[in-house]
Amino acid sequence: IKDATNIFVFHQSIGQFLFTDDEHPSLMLEDLPAGFDLVVDGHIHWSAEHNKNGLNFLLSGSTVSTQMRNIESERKKVIHIFENGKLRSIPLATQRPLYYETIDLREIEPDNLRKKVVETLNHMPQTANRKPLVRIVLRGTIKKGFEAADLNLHKIEEEFRDKFILHIGREKLLSKDGGEAKDVLEQLLSKHVSVEERGIQILQKNLQASGYDGLDSAEEFFNLLVEGGQDAAYKFLKERLNNDSAIKN
Repeated sequence: IKDATNIFVFHQSIGQFLFTDDEHPSLMLEDLPAGFDLVVDGHIHWSAEHNKNGLNFLLSGSTVSTQMRNIESERKKVIHIFENGKLRSIPLATQRPLYYETIDLREIEPDNLRKKVVETLNHMPQTANRKPLVRIVLRGTIKKGFEAADLNLHKIEEEFRDKFILHIGREKLLSKDGGEAKDVLEQLLSKHVSVEERGIQILQKNLQASGYDGLDSAEEFFNLLVEGGQDAAYKFLKERLNNDSAIKN
């Protein structure tokens, strides 16, 4: 509209402002309409500005932390004022603090892991009027023989409930066995190797390591194992070993 302040407001995810693989953008900045004094998106919960190529874009953000992400711990919550063609932001005077910490671990036992979490929490700042939001992300591997169920982290959450609104993220924590399985899966995906081909490779490797060379084809034995099961494979090997022994005698 001529001689008016034209603002376009919408609620969608924008590709340039997504930082995780599990989010899918609805639009990109270049998809937004031209000719507006200000384009405002209200979908994403942290604030940002983009003023380039004739596009005056504002990611307004929320007034409270909602998703406990690292980027929300780094950026203050603000209100935005657009006046006489200029945009300014005013930090909210009272807002609940958000602290985000990642603890990297390597083949750690549950007791030592819990000690690290407690130590991290004991160094967190506390406020008198509002309990801070705290998100701790555990990343790495647990020692072989243990699983995430062995951690008993709910006891820590209960211990600190009067000090923090606490969430301990376990989604990036693997058991040692789980980590090895993940490595194998990543190899399969990166090399475009089928699970069957990988199984034959592992079987061939184990046969070579054992020193047994009585099989004409690892692939043939693998197929027998898949189709006939363990009993059929055992019977086949037993007969082959007996035949080899008879020939040698």
